[in-house]
Amino acid sequence: MKEQNDTMDYDLQQVCDLLLNMKCNKKGGVTAPHKAVLVLALMDLVQSGYLFTPRFCVDDELVRAFEAEWRRHVASKGFVAAPWTPIHHIEPTIVRKRYNENADMKKCASSIASCAAQYEYLELEEDVFVSWLDDENCALMRNLIIGKYLTVPL
Repeated sequence: MKEQNDTMDYDLQQVCDLLLNMKCNKKGGVTAPHKAVLVLALMDLVQSGYLFTPRFCVDDELVRAFEAEWRRHVASKGFVAAPWTPIHHIEPTIVRKRYNENADMKKCASSIASCAAQYEYLELEEDVFVSWLDDENCALMRNLIIGKYLTVPL
């Protein structure tokens, strides 16, 4: 674990690469926005101070942040807001999942309640979390994510 004075000791390019190389489904040639929206919601929660450690649970605040980003970037583009889907499918290099003892690790949750029951906790990769604490770097990553995953080509 990093010491408090080492919080800026991370590889920004590596974190950007992780975020820009998420595997996303496509629908009609358009990239599914779910993972990008989840990442933006998590950024919001880190930036607001709600997430003050990398470890978090699926809760109402996460759902609210996801829904706010969804309304901002996706609402009318033919996709259904389902925050439990990207939680299940997000790359472990970004968010690690600790499953509850009796959870089926291969089964994707079908609701927020079942998603919350499936995981004991989730944890942002340390460099991802620390990089989002920096306002300037977080803004840069936010713009990269929006540009790559949430901008529909004309």
